[in-house]
Amino acid sequence: MLLNTKCLYEVLECSRTDTIDKIKSAYRSKAMANHPDKNPGDAAAEKRFRECTEAYEILSDPNARTRYDQLGAQGFNNTTTTTTDTAQNIFNQMFGGMFGNPFGGNPFGGNPFGGMFNQQFNTRPNNVANTTYNISIPLTINEITTGMNKTVRISIQAPCTTCHGTMTAPGTKSETCTKCDGTGKFTQTGAWITITSCNHCNGSGILITNPCPTCHGTGTINIDKPLTITIPK
Repeated sequence: MLLNTKCLYEVLECSRTDTIDKIKSAYRSKAMANHPDKNPGDAAAEKRFRECTEAYEILSDPNARTRYDQLGAQGFNNTTTTTTDTAQNIFNQMFGGMFGNPFGGNPFGGNPFGGMFNQQFNTRPNNVANTTYNISIPLTINEITTGMNKTVRISIQAPCTTCHGTMTAPGTKSETCTKCDGTGKFTQTGAWITITSCNHCNGSGILITNPCPTCHGTGTINIDKPLTITIPK
């Protein structure tokens, strides 16, 4: 560990009175700037990446931070050096909820700018009620660190352009269900009142003998719709 050689606060360029949010922000900047994928072959940057991650690991833990503030390096008996793989795991744990792995599949190989931004968005585009979409967006390292707006295309359901939502073929109409008289349900009275869906029209109250050939009688079709997403830095 670097405890015996460097002040953890100095490594992150923080003060002992800084809040956890400031420490986290400092670590984010340091880790992004010195990440091995952004500095391939730079041993000094990789060392700084390990050091800032090790400092963050201690200072982000309230109990460990208190012990370090009170006892310094003597409060820690572990002399194991933080490896790059361990630092990467800590880095992924911090950023995983926001970015997945922002540097792509292999954290130390391949194209450092080929990462995917994985995120869920609760959206309300036209004709879609509170639908959740899982979207993967390729981003460069600069886009990750600065934040930006991205426009993607999503598939949503919209009224059929052939039948305009009527569900019937052009020139034809739906018929009222004769079993339930168009109510879509049966009501039985007695000691108890029982209401059940009509099994002849599946509770719709109508019968479609000539379904629309485009939407197959559903009344909707899937269309691609642009959606602009704000990606935080």
